[in-house]
Amino acid sequence: VAAAMTQWPEPAAGATLDSSPDAVAAGEAIFATNCVGCHAADLTGGIGPNLTDAEWIHGGTLDDINKTVSEGIPAKGMLSWGPILGPQKVAQVAAFVHAAGGGQ
Repeated sequence: VAAAMTQWPEPAAGATLDSSPDAVAAGEAIFATNCVGCHAADLTGGIGPNLTDAEWIHGGTLDDINKTVSEGIPAKGMLSWGPILGPQKVAQVAAFVHAAGGGQ
């Protein structure tokens, strides 16, 4: 566990997530590689929910989206992407989804 915490540390409480154009662009590329199978290239959903509407099951703030991507929703079949992508890439995906979708 200690090795995993070193490799994929949890973001500090209250940490500001980067929603700059560079972060959004990086997140779009990561989303295209890992997320389109469930959420579609246009974020309208399929297996996973639509990410472009105002209905956010687990919250639509940048922090909420970051947490959902990082921890996943195992009961719904969504992987915990935090251990796979690491916190920086998770934050970039969250920035993209928030900017391109219907997040709050």
